[in-house]
Amino acid sequence: ILVHASPSKTKVAKTTDQMVDGIHRVSEKLYISKLRIIDGSVDFFTRNNKELTLDAVNADVAVAAFLQADNIIGWVQAVDSLSFANGNFISGINVLNLDHGRILGKQQSILVKKASLSGKGKVKASFEYLQAIKLSQSEENQYVIENLTWNKAVLNYDQPKNSIQLKIDKEQPVKAPAQLMVGTLSGKQTSISFRGADLNAGIHICELKANDIFWKGKGIPSFNGFHAKGDQLFLRNTKQHLQVKQFVLADKKISTLSDLKWINPGIKDSMTVFIPELRFVPDFSAMLEKDIRINDMVISKPVIHLPQKDSSKAHVVRKAGKLPKLNISKIEVLNPDFGMLPGNAGKTTNFLNHQSRWLVKGIHTSENQVSIDAVSVHANQFQIQTERFTIDVSDAGSAHINLSKIGYSLPEADHPANWSARIDDLDVNKVQVTTGRKDSFQNQINVNSLLLRNLNVVKGQKLAPNELLENNAALEISKGDFTITNPKSVSRINGLSYHNSNKQLIFDSLSHHPAIDRDSFNLVEKYQKDYISVKTGKAIISGISLNSFSKEGMVHIRNVSVSEANLQIYKDKRLPFKEGIIKLLPTAMLQQVKKKIQVDSLALKDAYISYEEMNDKTLKTGLVFFHHTDALVRGIKTSGYYGNDSLRLSANSWFLDSAYLKMRFNQSYADTLHGFLFSLRMKSFHMPSLNPVLVPLASAKILEGHLD
Repeated sequence: ILVHASPSKTKVAKTTDQMVDGIHRVSEKLYISKLRIIDGSVDFFTRNNKELTLDAVNADVAVAAFLQADNIIGWVQAVDSLSFANGNFISGINVLNLDHGRILGKQQSILVKKASLSGKGKVKASFEYLQAIKLSQSEENQYVIENLTWNKAVLNYDQPKNSIQLKIDKEQPVKAPAQLMVGTLSGKQTSISFRGADLNAGIHICELKANDIFWKGKGIPSFNGFHAKGDQLFLRNTKQHLQVKQFVLADKKISTLSDLKWINPGIKDSMTVFIPELRFVPDFSAMLEKDIRINDMVISKPVIHLPQKDSSKAHVVRKAGKLPKLNISKIEVLNPDFGMLPGNAGKTTNFLNHQSRWLVKGIHTSENQVSIDAVSVHANQFQIQTERFTIDVSDAGSAHINLSKIGYSLPEADHPANWSARIDDLDVNKVQVTTGRKDSFQNQINVNSLLLRNLNVVKGQKLAPNELLENNAALEISKGDFTITNPKSVSRINGLSYHNSNKQLIFDSLSHHPAIDRDSFNLVEKYQKDYISVKTGKAIISGISLNSFSKEGMVHIRNVSVSEANLQIYKDKRLPFKEGIIKLLPTAMLQQVKKKIQVDSLALKDAYISYEEMNDKTLKTGLVFFHHTDALVRGIKTSGYYGNDSLRLSANSWFLDSAYLKMRFNQSYADTLHGFLFSLRMKSFHMPSLNPVLVPLASAKILEGHLD
């Protein structure tokens, strides 16, 4: 049976085949309801040069509907039932081969055991047990399938290396593109692959579902209820490799990617990311419009390896491509493992043994910009190792940071990439930092607590204190509680706070003393040496000037006020005295300091100063102390001296709680001989008060006396 579609909708076309014309003539004389075909061969030729050939056909055809049809869909609807052993459908350069199919006209359904698409086209495909239920054509070039299913499918797309642009004759009428509407779609065991000049990609879907599919020719399809479950997904090009072992994708519902591995290969090293599980809520309809929208992404236990930097190479500005439009409402990362973080050549950073939660909100991209609304990181039980320091957080320790206003711009031809961020707050508790040098001298810093707020950082900005302070007027530091320990000393800082708005630094208390007790100290020393320990009450440093530091590299402080300072000095005279040591006077000592420092005034309030000495002859200790000391030091400078600059000291104190003293000291910085003016006034006191000093040190005792 050879059938040609009519080019017009006339009752009987002159160009119809003789057999069809014969059926028309017979039907005019004798009504024929149905036509049965047994083991026949059928060729259909449509008016747009498409051909459908079927062999071993057995069919029952409604004659009236068959004669009125002028397209394949109409002929399908005219068939009560049809089965065939094999066939093919030719459309242009593509050939669809069919193996064992069946058509039920009343149900408007087609079932094919196996269908494969071949030919010279870019797309190759094969389907097993492909079924289309309620197939119809509502209008010209508009096809409707109520239900489309298959049990197995393989689709391959090969992008030609050199695609040829076809010229379109504007005078020829442009046909409206074909439209396809599918009510429900259900596929199983579907493999899709893409192979291009720079990209290879593939996916295996075990289960695929979608509803309300609408596709207009070469446009972007729309759909609802997309759901896909599979066990393989990969993407490879010269810049990156992506592989996923298992996935569940659902439109606007929770989706998961399992065992995701992403590699960005480099010349010497590669960046790799392994994610055991990634959960998110995608919007596939928006993605098809090139507007990537993802909500509520959760990444569990990713392992991240960043490539090591090669500092020997000169910096090269590379122009990046355009970014896709991307909107992600939230990303939550649980317990990432960074492994080896990048450093300079030969230097690495280890991020080990930690628990952390990273929350990223509001990720947006444009052509060359990335912006993030907020990032929150909470970490505990972690360790960071570098060649210079180690940061260790115990079970009770934690670090919490909140960032906002994060921006990144891609590199352009005339400038490198740029980034900026704002640290809203950084809260650290019970963190141990160990610094090391090549001579094995280590400082161990225990940060019991620290809170930093309102710090803006940008690429290229040095982390020097002066630049950070100049660019952050609202910076605040509080809850500072530190202990700094090294083999020689122990220092403690409690209640540190700083407000950049008023340039005021406050300590609730400070302390410093040798790392060992004084008896052990004297056992390891070969010569006489002062064992000094100091602690204070509240200390306020105000009027910190940044302009002088940025212009002259000088730290300029207006006022320092220290309350309840306690200075204790101990010396063991039983040790030998080391000859040749010259102790400098105050101005000469300040002039030896290399850093530029200027303090206009230093005030001590209610200080306690003591000197204790072990006598080498009496083997007893004598103690001299000054109590309730108030002192004011002015003109502290290490550089930038003028002719009249002098160091001035005035102090009032109680000597041995018995004699009230007034002392004045003045020394010029310009005097090369370091001469000074000194005056001391003492009120009357009872002289036996000196016995605690005289008895152990001089074996003498004053029985009675009074000094006017």
